[in-house]
Amino acid sequence: MSLSQAKTLGQVGSILVFIPVLNIIGYILILVSINDIAKGIQDRSVFTNAMIAVILQIAGVVVGLSVIFAGVASGVMTAGVSAAVGIFGGLAIVWICFVIAAYFLRKSYTTMASKLGIPQFGTTGLLFLIGSALVIIFVGFILIFVAYIFQAIAFFSMREQYSGVQPAQPFEPRGVPSSPGPSTTVPFSGILQRYCPSCGSPVDDSANFCRNCGKTL
Repeated sequence: MSLSQAKTLGQVGSILVFIPVLNIIGYILILVSINDIAKGIQDRSVFTNAMIAVILQIAGVVVGLSVIFAGVASGVMTAGVSAAVGIFGGLAIVWICFVIAAYFLRKSYTTMASKLGIPQFGTTGLLFLIGSALVIIFVGFILIFVAYIFQAIAFFSMREQYSGVQPAQPFEPRGVPSSPGPSTTVPFSGILQRYCPSCGSPVDDSANFCRNCGKTL
């Protein structure tokens, strides 16, 4: 499955988000890219979670601003008390919606990281979530900026083809020592030499137990 278009859109979008005025175009291109990736990896939850995140962000801004304006408008009659409540209440609504949105965005990026084998997507989602939660102490803005950088790195790291086949990992049992079977070798003298199957020490041909470890032969 070709992901060439998704990669290109993601690359352009991840750059445009850093440019004022053009950043809204960047967000749209990234969303379209995520939709193409979801089709390519045949997992619609990737795009669904991203869309939920976008809707929550938009809803949070609309409701939050409405509460702020209502509080400011009624603040004239309450000596500014309603205005303060409206401002703090509106900002709290925006913050909560953005944190929840970041949770769904992280789910989308985590799936992309797993299916595409690009861990930077997972890092991006995690930084968005932590950053959104910490914006109230301003550290979150720095984390979100770093998340945008990792997002660009992730899109530029994408392969243009998706096979859907993960490389198989060899099975390597641990904690089970190998048990070498009885072995005989032919030294240069031409005489057959027996070895203990447990410790590998040489034993006599007529011996019934190993003199080194005591194992019965």
